[in-house]
Amino acid sequence: MTPYTDSSKICRFDIQHLSHLDSIKETERNLSDNTGSKKGFVKEVSTPDGIILGYYNVFSQRNQEITLCNETPYFQLSFNILGSKQYKIKSSGKEALNLKSLQYNYLHLPKGDMCIEWQGNQKLESFELGVTEHFFNHILPESHPIHDRIEKLQKGSGDCALGKNNLPLRTECTAILYQMLNCPMTGHLKRLYIHAKTIELISLQLRQFEEVCNTHSYKEADKKLTKEEIERMYLAKEIVEKNHNQPCRLIDLAHSVGTNDTYLKKHFKIVFGTTVFAHLLQFKMEKAMQFLKDGYSISDVAGLTGYNRISHFSRAFKKHFGFPPNKVK
Repeated sequence: MTPYTDSSKICRFDIQHLSHLDSIKETERNLSDNTGSKKGFVKEVSTPDGIILGYYNVFSQRNQEITLCNETPYFQLSFNILGSKQYKIKSSGKEALNLKSLQYNYLHLPKGDMCIEWQGNQKLESFELGVTEHFFNHILPESHPIHDRIEKLQKGSGDCALGKNNLPLRTECTAILYQMLNCPMTGHLKRLYIHAKTIELISLQLRQFEEVCNTHSYKEADKKLTKEEIERMYLAKEIVEKNHNQPCRLIDLAHSVGTNDTYLKKHFKIVFGTTVFAHLLQFKMEKAMQFLKDGYSISDVAGLTGYNRISHFSRAFKKHFGFPPNKVK
C-alpha cells in the first residue's frame, strides 16, 4: 500500500490481490528528501490471508496529503501512537475520521478515493492494519453489538468510521502491534503469527467496543456524564501526563480536579475506556519509546519516566511492548 511515499501522492491499492501472493511479503525503507523537510521510516507486511500491516514513523515540515485509490472495499484498523491525521472522502470532501495521539478507530473504506492528511512540523507514528471484508465478517459474531453497524457500513450507510468517538489505544493492544512489527519469525511461521495476532487484537477491541455499546446501538461512552464531569476527567488526564515521572496519589488527583477518588476512577474509565493507572503506564511507555528512538540511554529514559531502577523499567517496557528496551533501534 505504502501511502507515505517520497514522490507520488497517489497510491492504488486492491487488498484482494494479496490472496495471489505465494508467501508473506515485506518492505521497509527510510524516507528523506533533498531539503531534509521529510524523513522517517516505513515498514509493511502483507500476507496471502488478506492482511496488510503498515507501520509509519514520519516527520515533515510541510503539510502532507496522499490519495488512496481503493479498487475493492476493505476494513482498515487505524491506530495513532503519536501525532494526528485526517481521512476525507475524495468525492465529497467529507471528513471520515480524525485521529489524535493514542486513539484508534475502524474504517470501512469503500471502493473509490480516500484522502489522508496530516499537519507539518509534527511527528506522526501510526499503525494501519488492513483486512478484507471476508476476514472481518468471518470472525465477527452475529450476536455482537456492533454487527448491525458493520453491516450498514458495508452497505454504504454514508459513514466510514465504526464509532463516532475514537477509542483510547490500550496498553495490551499497543503491545500486540509492536509484537507484530518486530516478529522474529520468517516465512510460513510469520504468516501464522501475523494471522493469530490480528485475531487476538480484534478480539480485545471487540471487548472494548462492547463496553461502550448496548444490545441495540453504538453509544458514545461520555454521554453518561455531564459536561463538567467530562472536563474534570480531561483535566485529570492532563495532570497525570504532565507529572508522569512523579505521579501523585489517586485521592490527591481527585481533589485537584474537584471530585473524590471513587468518582474519579469511575468517570475516568467511562471517558477514556481505561483506568488512571493504565493510562499513566501507557503514556510512560510511549514516552520511553520516543526517548529511546531519539538516542537517550536506557538509564536516562528510566529516570525520565519515573523509574528508580533500570531493572524495573526494563521489565515494565518488555511487558508492554514484548521486547526489551535494548532492542529499540
